[in-house]
Amino acid sequence: MTTTIGELSTRCARGPNIMQVYWKRPQETEEALRGGWLRTGDIGTVDHDSYIYVVDRKKDLIISGGENISPYEVEEVLYCHPSLSECAVIGVPDEKWGEKLREWPASNTI
Repeated sequence: MTTTIGELSTRCARGPNIMQVYWKRPQETEEALRGGWLRTGDIGTVDHDSYIYVVDRKKDLIISGGENISPYEVEEVLYCHPSLSECAVIGVPDEKWGEKLREWPASNTI
């Protein structure tokens, strides 16, 4: 597999250390493994020195009330707060909206 320097693309991996199947999940296995390559679901880029940078997840999308919400974009807004050192945003089930945001911030101060 080849990639263009600086271009965002789905990351793939192969080798003896890569999983062979999803246990009792043949459909997911077929989707993830093609031609000996594992589609990781990571979106990344490569630089001139062949360093790989993972910047997002392909399927990392929260659907709430019919709206597509990127956890990455929400995290970037949260990172603007000066007392925040780390955070994570995920979707959790919600009866009314389908999914709702759940965030885990970590403060710079203890």
